[in-house]
Amino acid sequence: MARKGSKKESNYKEFTFDGKEFKYTGRIYPDNAKETKKCDIIPFSLCLNGVITIKGMKLWRSDKNSWITGPSYQSGDDYKDYLYIDKDFKEMDKLVEELEKIPDAE
Repeated sequence: MARKGSKKESNYKEFTFDGKEFKYTGRIYPDNAKETKKCDIIPFSLCLNGVITIKGMKLWRSDKNSWITGPSYQSGDDYKDYLYIDKDFKEMDKLVEELEKIPDAE
C-alpha cells in the first residue's frame, strides 16, 4: 500500500477513452517518466471495462513514434512479457493517441 502523499499516489492524471472493443480508464504517471537516449517511458495503469486492471503498463515515446508495452520481467539478458497485445488490435494505436493528449504526458 502506498503511503499517503507519496509520489506514486499523488502525481497522476486519470484518463477515460471509449474504444470500439473496450472502455479504457486508468492513471498515467508523467512525473515518474524515465528518459533514455532514444525515448521517454511513462508508466500507467489500465482498466478494461471497469473489470480488469493491468498495472505496469508503459507509454514509450520517441521522436518518430509512440507505442504501448505491458508488464514484463527479466529472464537472463532478455525481458519476457506478461501481457501480449495482438498487433492487429488497432484500438491500442488510438489509446496511444489519447494518452499523448494528456497534459504533462507530452
